[in-house]
Amino acid sequence: MDNLLDSKATKPQSKIKNLTILGASIGFICLIVFFTFYSKINISTSALSQFNLEEEEFKSYILKYNKNYNKDEYLKRFKIFRDNLGFIHNQNALGLTWTVGINQFTDLTTQEFKAKYLHSKIELPETYSQETVKEKPLNVASSIDWRSVGAVTPVGIEGLCNSDYAFASVGAVEGIWKISGNPLVVLSEQEIVDCSISYGNKGCGGGLVDHAYSFIQSKGLTSALLYPYIGTDEKCNENAVNREIVKIQGANIVQANNPLSLQYQVATQPVSVYVDADNYVWQYYNGGVVTKNCGTELSHSVLIVGYNMTASPAYWIVKNSWGATWGESGYIRIGISSGAGVCGINMAGSYPTL
Repeated sequence: MDNLLDSKATKPQSKIKNLTILGASIGFICLIVFFTFYSKINISTSALSQFNLEEEEFKSYILKYNKNYNKDEYLKRFKIFRDNLGFIHNQNALGLTWTVGINQFTDLTTQEFKAKYLHSKIELPETYSQETVKEKPLNVASSIDWRSVGAVTPVGIEGLCNSDYAFASVGAVEGIWKISGNPLVVLSEQEIVDCSISYGNKGCGGGLVDHAYSFIQSKGLTSALLYPYIGTDEKCNENAVNREIVKIQGANIVQANNPLSLQYQVATQPVSVYVDADNYVWQYYNGGVVTKNCGTELSHSVLIVGYNMTASPAYWIVKNSWGATWGESGYIRIGISSGAGVCGINMAGSYPTL
């Protein structure tokens, strides 16, 4: 009888124990589910917060660069902007000698940037390959910056007109005119765009500084005040052309792939060069000295206005025509190296003579 009573007494206790274990298991499972759900909420909230921050940055970008999109275009450009922003952060984390950043081109894909602002591969005149080494002075300054002596005009904005060749050639003429003892004057790029077509250029469709020099040698060049830059293809204003201010004697070529010859010439005056700008370096450049990640497929004309051989790394000071919001207030520093040089900068330089 006692055994029977004991047996009956243990059954409820066993059930209670099992229920306790079951309850604890259910509670544990619920706890796991709760934390998993909470974690997902946190991840989702974090991602949403990041998205909102990027959209606020994009809205500020639109205001700063005066962008204007319809609804569909807004979504498209925002996605491109976010992708480019991620690339910029990753690139700067590499600790290179230059940085990239947000500018007027951050809402463009690489393909769009190339199509809007660069030439297809530039075909150089044969004279570049025929240039030989000439006698050069033995003593050349270790550094020079023609901006410091007032021989460089403010950075221009070519806009959607592919007129880099006009800015590079006109800038070189402005420089030698001032260095030769004349007042610094802002000359007309629009005159080159409109009036040098018969010399081989294509207006806003692109051209060569060599053809621009030929035009200036023949017709001279007037001021931007008399013939202001518009950035579209216009009919040549013959009245303004006839009011020339500067006329050059001709133009010479720097020996290709020889940075020493280029240094000698830049020590005398600003020099026009062609570069390979078809890469992320030029699209997003923010500051510092570019030393690699550029090719030699020449696609853009710029102006070297100085150099620094004592810096580490040594560099060329290059004036661009994409406005002062790009790069270092409109300039880029390119590392000095042998052969074709960084971005092909040693391949094809030329300069006007008075």
